Amino acid sequence: MRLRIPVGVVLIGCFLFTIVVLAVNTRIMQQEYDQFHAGFAEEYQQLIRLIGVREDVRTMQQAAAGMIFATDDGLPALERQYSAAYEHAVRELVDLDASFSGRMHYYVVDILNMLASFDADYQQYRALRGNASEQIYLRQASNALNRLGGYIENELHAANAFRTIESKTTYDQSIEKFRAVRLRAYILLAAMVTLCSAICAMVARAVTRPLRALALRMQGFVKTGIDNVPDTVMRASFTEVGELVESYGAMIQELTHKQELERELSRQQMDNLMIRGLLQRAELDMLQMQMNPHFLFNTLNSIGGLAQMENAPRVGEMIERLSNILRHALTALTQFVPLDSEVAVTADYIAIQRMRFDGKPSYVERIDEVARTAQVPCMLIQPLIENAVLHAFPKLKEGDVIRLEVRVRDDGLVIAVEDNGIGLEAERIERLLNGQEAADARRGIGLINVIRRMRILYGDGHVAITSRPGNGTRITLDLPGGTETPMGN
Repeated sequence: MRLRIPVGVVLIGCFLFTIVVLAVNTRIMQQEYDQFHAGFAEEYQQLIRLIGVREDVRTMQQAAAGMIFATDDGLPALERQYSAAYEHAVRELVDLDASFSGRMHYYVVDILNMLASFDADYQQYRALRGNASEQIYLRQASNALNRLGGYIENELHAANAFRTIESKTTYDQSIEKFRAVRLRAYILLAAMVTLCSAICAMVARAVTRPLRALALRMQGFVKTGIDNVPDTVMRASFTEVGELVESYGAMIQELTHKQELERELSRQQMDNLMIRGLLQRAELDMLQMQMNPHFLFNTLNSIGGLAQMENAPRVGEMIERLSNILRHALTALTQFVPLDSEVAVTADYIAIQRMRFDGKPSYVERIDEVARTAQVPCMLIQPLIENAVLHAFPKLKEGDVIRLEVRVRDDGLVIAVEDNGIGLEAERIERLLNGQEAADARRGIGLINVIRRMRILYGDGHVAITSRPGNGTRITLDLPGGTETPMGN
């Protein structure tokens, strides 16, 4: 059913959509501006802190130079002034280095090393000051400190200049980005105007076309008394127009409803008669299908009795096992049986094949004891074993093995049949699981039927086939519920 909405709702929706798009675009622009402002402010603070470090270096130089003529009373103040400036400069440079990379990082490392050298020379300078006979060396040390301080200032000036150039590059990139944002805003505005114009045109067309078609129908009905519905029915998209068109259609339908109802009743009666005949034919076919297996089962029992009387125990055993398989097969495929019964039938089948083929193939069972009473679909395991015997081994030989594994899990059973035969191609496995493999006795009707039954009983995803050409095949059935039958069985 097509959704219809009032015209006013469409127009208001378009308006609100436009407002939301513009608001989102404005928000994005604001975020980009905030990012630019935050980045620019951070870079500006870094430059200010580098300038502060340069002032600290000058303070250190001044304090060291003043120590030459300072009295013993004034010396502690100069030493405190030097220590405070030195510690502040090192702390600022370490903090800045955490946010720098590339060339700026090397600048900061060089300045820190130079500051360390300056402090080492300063400590020697202090030691010389205490000896009055070392005044000439004291002046030489002071001059060396001044030169090193000058080198540090030059390095700081170079770092400031480089960081200023980097900031200028970032600023230019931000300006280009703002230009792109402005261009995007213009494009978005033009797109919104175009979109709104197109929506208005579509709304006008969606309103007028159904009304024009309805007017033509009404004129034709007035003239001929026949409702000539156009080949292409105009479907109204809006509530008001749709109600008008539907009201006219309801009026026409009321006039012809009685005749259509009578024709429909007559057709249903004929269909019921045909279905009844088909059901009776199906019941006869089912009776005939059941008579033949029962006759064969009784005949096999008679032959088995004769084999015992004629002293042919192996023939009797094979006939008895075949009778067990046939008795089990007479159970409806939609019924559920104990797992032990399925395993017993499988063992009978394998025993018959091993009698036929001189003890081949080998057969191994590994079954959780608690699983033996679980209810499973009838004839689910034996077709997989038969498929392995007939198709996994082109010619039975020593070492051919078929394994049956049944294990219990929290939410059901896992049944796996594995062989070490010729394996399957990936394309064949995909066709089998997708239901695209055609039933063919040469390709294993039993396996195809098991996959189809699992899909009908449990849905998709409960059959897995693992195989590679030459490496055998493992077929795994995942039975949810374990001891319970699926819904509807």
